[in-house]
Amino acid sequence: MRTLPFGGNLATQLLAKKLSCEINEAETLKRELCEGRGPDDSGRPGLIDEAVIEFTARLQAELTRSIFSYSRHTEAESPKEIILMGGGSRLPELNRRIAESTALPVRNLDVTADLDLRSGSEGVPRDDSMLALAGLAQSQIGNEGVAMNLLPDERQAEQEAQRARPWWLAAAALLILAFLPPIIYLQLTASRHAERSRILQAELRPLIKWDARNRQNLERIELLRERMATLREVEQRSMRWTLLLADMQSRLEAVGDVWLESMVILPVSRLSSDTEESAPLRLGLSGKLLDIENPTTKASSASRDRVNQLLQSFVESKYVQDISAGGFDKSQPGILKFELTLVINREESL
Repeated sequence: MRTLPFGGNLATQLLAKKLSCEINEAETLKRELCEGRGPDDSGRPGLIDEAVIEFTARLQAELTRSIFSYSRHTEAESPKEIILMGGGSRLPELNRRIAESTALPVRNLDVTADLDLRSGSEGVPRDDSMLALAGLAQSQIGNEGVAMNLLPDERQAEQEAQRARPWWLAAAALLILAFLPPIIYLQLTASRHAERSRILQAELRPLIKWDARNRQNLERIELLRERMATLREVEQRSMRWTLLLADMQSRLEAVGDVWLESMVILPVSRLSSDTEESAPLRLGLSGKLLDIENPTTKASSASRDRVNQLLQSFVESKYVQDISAGGFDKSQPGILKFELTLVINREESL
């Protein structure tokens, strides 16, 4: 179905323009022409014919375009007849000129013959108003057939886009509105969490300072513990040295008239398989023994007995693991010089 944007009103407008008269006067003249009555003024027929011819030409052109466009649809049947209705359809020569231009039979709609009027419709008007109502009804209920649009494809696409634009805008607005509450909620939640985080940071700031101080104090305590352990070990070693020296002093006093002149810590022998950490402590001792009974004799048997007694006494000490004599010097009368090497017990490490 295609609706033409003009009808009887266009004929009225053309008459008013040609005759330079009011619309009401032109409408009255058009109705007189449709009823077969000619104009009273002998000077007007030429202008009236020009208006009618112009209206007919425009209507013919639109009908020709519609028929041509309609025939392009493969599912459409070729039109067989043109039916005119309305007051303007009874203009003089209108049917003949349309039939000549379209090569189709043209007739006016007959209300009685073409419309199915049910019983009880005696009061229904049979004039042009009934024809207008029939045309309006046909445009609303005529769902079958082919809809025609003579506009170019680009223009049709633009029209479709324009018609669809409000729906797209509405869909976009609905989409925005759908996401707006979650976004607002997330922003409020983020703001609350940020405020809560700020409060917690303010509360934790002094705690963090205290924690840093505690860590520093713990490090200091650990250093003090290490120092205390070192001092305790030094103290224990000093005590063991004191006990060792006291033990040696008591054994020297037990032998009598004997003293030590030097005591050194010997290095680990290169031939030994022990390392400095695992090797036992070795002390080199050198001393002299006075032979009071034989002051003029070099290394008397009594002196040698007393030295052997001293060596045996050192062997019996819990601090000594082994002992070896380094040598004796008996060149001086009444005095026997000796050298000893003591291997300290590992359990009594110094």
